[in-house]
Amino acid sequence: MLPAPSIWGVYAHLSYSLAFMALGLAMLVAARLSAPVLPRRALWFFAGFGLTHGLHEWLELGQEVDLVGTGVHRLELYLGLASALALLSFLLLLQAGVEALIFCSHWRRASRYLPTVLACGWVAGIIWNSPRGDWTAWREWQLTVDAAARLALGVPGTLVAAGSVWFTAEAPHCRDSRRIRGNLRAAAVALALFGVFTGLEAPPVALFHSWHGSAVAVLASYWLPVKTVRMVCGFAFTVLAGEACIVQAWRVVSTAERAREELFSVVAHELRAPLNTLGLAVQLLDRGRKEGGSAVSEERVLSNIRASTRRLTRMVDDLVDVSHLEANRLTLHVERADLPALVRAAIDRAAGLTEGHPVRYRCAGDCPPLELDPLRIEQVLDNLLSNAAKYSVPGGEIVVEVTPGGADVTVSVSNTGPGIPPSDLALLFSRFYRGQARKEGRIDGLGLGLYIARMLVEAQHGRIWAESDPGRSATFRFSLPC
Repeated sequence: MLPAPSIWGVYAHLSYSLAFMALGLAMLVAARLSAPVLPRRALWFFAGFGLTHGLHEWLELGQEVDLVGTGVHRLELYLGLASALALLSFLLLLQAGVEALIFCSHWRRASRYLPTVLACGWVAGIIWNSPRGDWTAWREWQLTVDAAARLALGVPGTLVAAGSVWFTAEAPHCRDSRRIRGNLRAAAVALALFGVFTGLEAPPVALFHSWHGSAVAVLASYWLPVKTVRMVCGFAFTVLAGEACIVQAWRVVSTAERAREELFSVVAHELRAPLNTLGLAVQLLDRGRKEGGSAVSEERVLSNIRASTRRLTRMVDDLVDVSHLEANRLTLHVERADLPALVRAAIDRAAGLTEGHPVRYRCAGDCPPLELDPLRIEQVLDNLLSNAAKYSVPGGEIVVEVTPGGADVTVSVSNTGPGIPPSDLALLFSRFYRGQARKEGRIDGLGLGLYIARMLVEAQHGRIWAESDPGRSATFRFSLPC
């Protein structure tokens, strides 16, 4: 016998489908932001969950309206599709949680294959146990699959996803915004409640005797409509997560605008000094030519011209590199190279950048050949050596060390000096970031050297970071995979 239609079921499924479609679309938009508040991969899976679950509710709506009286076989098809979509949506939600935990809690990358393994097992079990031709058996099987999907996958998957959203609120890029942290925490609570009510809404089947009629029992005992509360929790998660993404997008735009304004002021300030030097040098040369100046004074003027020209060239090269890196138009010429030999050669060629500071090199073991771009790695070393010389005490020693590891090789550049304040460590590799000494005008530069170094290292699948002992030393390290 076919189920009778219910007007309340129609309203519930329609509201549900709209809520989850809105969630999917909101997460799709959030995933397209330049700096999303949640990991991009997790946002794609959240979007897939919302759209898939919304389609599931549309099929349930079709069961309530269009399919009544159209025949058992067609109803079997739609019920089977609805069960498959429900299962897929819970797996996508679990995958979203796993991806976020890999990003913010450093779970093993192999854990991202767990939902795929579960999906394969479920599909095999569904195909093996599916009934043939008997409507009563088919309906019981479909309800059992739906209940097991909700209890064994829906509830755990939702709680994992909620936990991942909560842990993301504690990530470094969210800590400086109380509004984003609050929205993400509230979204995590809403998602966890959605998961609890997902389990309460499991249909009564023989496989779960203790769960029989739980949603009905909750409604009868506490006047709490489970399906309505579940829908409200879904809406709340959509609104809160979307609000966090909007705030993050506004922060990115505001930061970019401030960076643009600061870039103009910094470039104007930094270009003025070498241009003034060049103008003064031309005047001195012209005066010396008229008055018959000495060769020594002319050589001094020419030396100033060469230094100013190098400074201008370096700033222009940095700006060009940044534009290429951010437009993904940087071309790498990767080849097998001996990293220790490359580091030694780079130290010799950077003697002008480290003038007045002895540079000591050491290698802590045998280093295998690496696949890298030698010119770009030398550019990274030039930036680190120049930075070490600028912030070192006069005559302070610079130590460059190559340390082979199990899966990668680490290069470190250390200097003695005032070190780096803890508040600056997280911002050192940002675009146009200038430390206190640069802001006060004691050290020149656009604040692009470390940003370019980070982009070049990451383009070769490595990572770069800084360590500091305030008041004594600072060390910059980057590692490249073997």
